[in-house]
Amino acid sequence: MKQAALVFAALAAVLCVFQMAVALGAPLGHLTQGGMVDGALSSKGRMLAAGSALLTLAMAQIVLAHGELVQGFGPLGSRGALWVVVVVLLLTLAANLMTGSQAERLLWAPVALVMLVSALIVATRSTRA
Repeated sequence: MKQAALVFAALAAVLCVFQMAVALGAPLGHLTQGGMVDGALSSKGRMLAAGSALLTLAMAQIVLAHGELVQGFGPLGSRGALWVVVVVLLLTLAANLMTGSQAERLLWAPVALVMLVSALIVATRSTRA
């Protein structure tokens, strides 16, 4: 279970770095948010990328807490929060598989799949309340 949580955290770190680069104006719009923008995203798209990075950090904290690698924090350390992470990742995987951007699909669908499987391993083996 700890290994699954570490895999999740490593991929979450990569995703956060990518999202923050996009939020700061990196010209990677073709790899995110449907891949409809060549170059840097608009201000709204950049704000969404920053929000995605924060959400990913929170999800990593939840998975790491249930993987018994860090201390949980309040209600975000609950089993319910862990299952919300699983659902978010399921929706993320579906979105990445359905995107019209082949580059986005090839890059992020495998990442979402591995994160989903890792979170499921932690969720099904966690003994935390």
